[in-house]
Amino acid sequence: MEFHLLGDIAVLDPYGAPLAIPGARPKMLLALLLLHAPSWVSSGRILDELWTGGAPAKDPVAALHTAVAKLRRGLRPHGGELLHTGRAGYRLDLAEHTLDIRSLEAELSHARSVPEPDQRAALLRSALKRHPGIPLAGFEPLPFVQQERARLEALRLAALEDRADAELSVAARQSGVGAFTDPYDLVAALRTGVREEPGRERLHALLIRALQLCGRQTEALEAYQQVRVGLRDRLGIEPGPELRAAQRAVLRGIETPPMAAVTAHDSAEPRESFIGRRHELDDLKTKLTTSRLVTLVGAGGIGKTSLALAAAAWEREAGATVWWTDLVPCTPDDVPAAVGAAAGVGPGSLPAELLVERLTASVGRARHPLLLLDNCEHVLAACADLVVRLLDSHPGLRILATSRERLGAAGEAVVVLRPMTEPDAAALFLARLAWLSPRAAEAATPDDITAVCNAVDRLPLGIELVAAKAGSAPIPAIVDQIGSRRGMLEVRLRSADFRHDTLRAAVDWSFRLLAPEEQAALRALSVFSTAFTPGAADAVAGPGTADILADLADKSLLVFEPEVNLSRYRMLVPVRQYARAALAASGDEEAILHRHGTWVACLADRAADRIRSGGAGEAFAAVTAAFPEVTAALDWLQSGTDPARLELASRAATRLSLYWLASGRREEGHRRLVRALETTTDASPWYAEALAWCAWLGTNARQAEMSSHADLLRRALAAAEARGDAAALTLVGALALTTHLRCERPDEARAVAERTEGALDDRHHRWETGVWQLFHSELLVTGDDPEAALKSAVTARETLTGLDPHSAATAHIMTGIAHERLGRSGTAVHYWRAAYDELTMIGAEHEAAYVLAILACAAAGDHDWPTAMSTADDLAQYAADSGERYLQATADTIHALAARARGDVKVAERLHRTAVERYTAAQRPECAAHDLAMLARLAAEAGDLVLAQVRAEQALRDARESGRPQSEILPLRCLIPLREDHPDNPALRTRLAELTAGPALHRTTECPFHLAVTALD
Repeated sequence: MEFHLLGDIAVLDPYGAPLAIPGARPKMLLALLLLHAPSWVSSGRILDELWTGGAPAKDPVAALHTAVAKLRRGLRPHGGELLHTGRAGYRLDLAEHTLDIRSLEAELSHARSVPEPDQRAALLRSALKRHPGIPLAGFEPLPFVQQERARLEALRLAALEDRADAELSVAARQSGVGAFTDPYDLVAALRTGVREEPGRERLHALLIRALQLCGRQTEALEAYQQVRVGLRDRLGIEPGPELRAAQRAVLRGIETPPMAAVTAHDSAEPRESFIGRRHELDDLKTKLTTSRLVTLVGAGGIGKTSLALAAAAWEREAGATVWWTDLVPCTPDDVPAAVGAAAGVGPGSLPAELLVERLTASVGRARHPLLLLDNCEHVLAACADLVVRLLDSHPGLRILATSRERLGAAGEAVVVLRPMTEPDAAALFLARLAWLSPRAAEAATPDDITAVCNAVDRLPLGIELVAAKAGSAPIPAIVDQIGSRRGMLEVRLRSADFRHDTLRAAVDWSFRLLAPEEQAALRALSVFSTAFTPGAADAVAGPGTADILADLADKSLLVFEPEVNLSRYRMLVPVRQYARAALAASGDEEAILHRHGTWVACLADRAADRIRSGGAGEAFAAVTAAFPEVTAALDWLQSGTDPARLELASRAATRLSLYWLASGRREEGHRRLVRALETTTDASPWYAEALAWCAWLGTNARQAEMSSHADLLRRALAAAEARGDAAALTLVGALALTTHLRCERPDEARAVAERTEGALDDRHHRWETGVWQLFHSELLVTGDDPEAALKSAVTARETLTGLDPHSAATAHIMTGIAHERLGRSGTAVHYWRAAYDELTMIGAEHEAAYVLAILACAAAGDHDWPTAMSTADDLAQYAADSGERYLQATADTIHALAARARGDVKVAERLHRTAVERYTAAQRPECAAHDLAMLARLAAEAGDLVLAQVRAEQALRDARESGRPQSEILPLRCLIPLREDHPDNPALRTRLAELTAGPALHRTTECPFHLAVTALD
């Protein structure tokens, strides 16, 4: 089948007949999947891309399923299994099909590799003519559509440059024009190219060369002068070497055979293209037809003047008379004279009354007159007064103003300008960078472009600045610089007016117009690195700050982000960097940062309390939304020596322990708690919990030695008992018994259970009691009492349901484990799947992935290889996205077992080796021991007994180094038959008998490999 995205979307069957894809959404879904083929595209990504803007679907998931079903029907019967569905989302397999975009890229790549310029030019010309369409024509301008159009347009222009270079090289060395050369077509194509992308310096140079070779030296020099003026006006730089060389060639009158007399000539001077902002421009045009006073409001450097001038140009083309005046140099008294000078009605000082009188005649003679007042914010009252007078006296007059704050005049229509969209920002960056350095623009990756544009909050002035810098510095280095405190504040753009000379100047202009209390609030709020609520603003910047947030937003120094249940404000990056520097200079920085740390500690307190009382989802969302603030506050609090700071850090780190667990940030949580315990004493109410959580997180994150974790637990229990706090003792007991189990210390775990069971109370501390029951069920499974374990797990589930969805789902895992030990494997899988669904629903993806590992191993143990491999694929997808090496290794192990089952020994060996490497990197030596034992078995089955013995011995060493005795069983079972006459064999047999004599320690949530052991035979 053939798929076409260059032009209108089209699908052709193997016989060349078109297939009908019904509906706009299925077509857009097809386009999105084609652009990413053969990679998976998640359902969430598809929903974000296809339902961005406009009216959202009532049920987006159902709408997606409908679109998928329609697409499948449209592709049948010729598509076969083209569209694949899995837990990772959807993907298209184009192995036996063609996509015109890929074909174009391949043709252009091949053409560029041809050494002879005449053949290269012919191939490039042919490729461009075969694919002339506008990419994704007919689609609404969704972000992915605009990004792909921009990418392909850049590809087309680069190919045009290569084609022109090749044709000009041939024409310069031949006497006359080759049959392949069409001078009219080449010059016209180059003129079109420079009009579309005036920033591509190489394109201008090629046009100059083409005009010279046509014998049109005057036009060539005019073209050079135009691009030189543009470079100087915009960026304050001179043309680059390629352009200068083209000009020198014209001036020297180098004799080259003219291509042909091209009489057609477009003498119109190319105008600078206005990039992006199409929706805003359309909105502004509409308001200018319905309102007499329109004010364009936005932060400094956000592009108000550019947009206003674009609207004014549109008005002028429609026949309107436009008067423009820049009020930057004006005082309030100068405003009438400046307007009069712009309208040509009076030089020098001109009172407002006289201006109104003199303007009457001009307005009467003008057609649809429009007065553009640019940069009104520092003369706001004078502008508002004059605007009211002019509009009252001249019914035919319209006024367009730009300001960082609305004028406040009656009848004013306001257009608030926000940062550019990602596609518009990327297009502007590429255009400006290509003007400076086409080679740098071609080398820039989409990820780099997105990162650098987002780093300056997609402000046009910021984009201009970073584009100017990207011509001489790597983009990642620029992003790193922006992340520093000074950022890009001092980078200079010499062609701008003094207010836009640097980002600092742009912000300083607005900051100086604020009242003292507004300046103080803005400085204090700069410690927030993300959006903040009015309540957070009051807590950090002081009472009453919430009352002036709207004023700061009106003055474009804050961005208001309304939400359904909670509204937030945020600072643009340049404003925050400026205000943070001002805060440091004010001497108040430490006090404000301490308030910020106190607010984070209070947030942690609220989250811990809500998790324990049925508000886990709300608490998790609140901490996640503010997590950059949490990180920044803890970094600052833990970097000092002040006891008050360190106590706040200890309190916050401890109270966030459940969040460290549920969000998969166990290593960070352990690191924070280790630092906190350096200064925390038993006088702190949370001391016992800090010790226990530090041990629990360290064990699960494989941090530090297990013996140190045991010491922490002993101290935690003693501290909890000393305080006489039953709730704390219950929680510490729960954490201690499960940590001892994970470290394979069952006797100590049982002792902890006996020591703390009397503290249980499901009336006064229900959550702690439920968690204790949950972890106690794991102890009972270990003690080979699955019936009691089942009862304990069900009790935990009943206690925690409605309080803590995460722990309630974990109780399902333990219920499944108990059923598995009772021989009810089908029931066990049912509960594990239920746990996976619940964890996925509440967004606990990290924990859900561990359940996938259990399900994959269980399916392997049942010899259900299709299910095992499919589940392992889903696990591998998550592991690849999250960088979780242990889960990646588990997926490798399952695929290796499947390969062995089907007799593919080479693949099995390769995958087991990969798994060993990943387990080792993830500090899981007991799991590496399993796969080493499997490699030993593969070697033995192949007849290489020496290699098998070497691998089995290595497996046993890894198992013993892990400190987990149960991991020695499989290596011992492999090694003993290989060393029948070895003097150590009796000792090995005795050790194996000891390990298998008592009840098997359960470690399903740690390493579920034992579920797959039946697949080994």
